[in-house]
Amino acid sequence: MPWDKTKKTEGEMLKEYAISNGVPSYKILVTKDVENTADEAAAVKELISPNKKIIIITSAFHMNRAKKLFEKQGFNVKPYKVDYNISQNNEIVIMDFLPDAEDLKLTETGIKEIIGRFFYLVKS
Repeated sequence: MPWDKTKKTEGEMLKEYAISNGVPSYKILVTKDVENTADEAAAVKELISPNKKIIIITSAFHMNRAKKLFEKQGFNVKPYKVDYNISQNNEIVIMDFLPDAEDLKLTETGIKEIIGRFFYLVKS
């Protein structure tokens, strides 16, 4: 993330992980450091030509916006949603109605996604 001042970018750390799991380094492309999904889509376009079929792997809640931003750059996107945030418990209990830190974090994530979608809707 842009506010994280570590020495390595997320892409560099993921590249190291892929290499340690047997992926040849020459098969890995890493974008420049980016601040958001729109910047990332543009950075990927700098690495590979548009009109290519690509697979986007991202959180299910974020896929709609990410897919649109990559398609705007000219890519043919195959979405692969991960990180579904669903409840394993179907039974409703009194604790479901009391706030907790995890629920507040999920609310924050949802609000940020809504703001991001609105921003790109207004921007285009």
